[in-house]
Amino acid sequence: MRAKALARLAVGLTLVSLSSGCFLVVPVPLGTAVVPPATAPSGPDNCGAAGLKDLIGQPKSALDGRDLAAGTRVLHPGQPVTMEYSATRLNILINRKGRISSLNCG
Repeated sequence: MRAKALARLAVGLTLVSLSSGCFLVVPVPLGTAVVPPATAPSGPDNCGAAGLKDLIGQPKSALDGRDLAAGTRVLHPGQPVTMEYSATRLNILINRKGRISSLNCG
């Protein structure tokens, strides 16, 4: 009887551990930029970041009224972000002073 209970517990814990790895949110430490993982494909600018480089150094309010692509992320220091890579998603990083510090695809 006890062996069956332990076996059920082991199966249950295994299922929970497998399902909990489906979504990962990692907080970004203050003052750091989100950099795509090393396995991220490099190549053409699929998210349009190159065309918006003039925004770097501008206040976040420079984004007001701009028509940004669906899925664009505006990321602040310490904000949790998912770590999956999408070559067509634009990431706009805002620094602690409220200014646009970088743009990247991911």
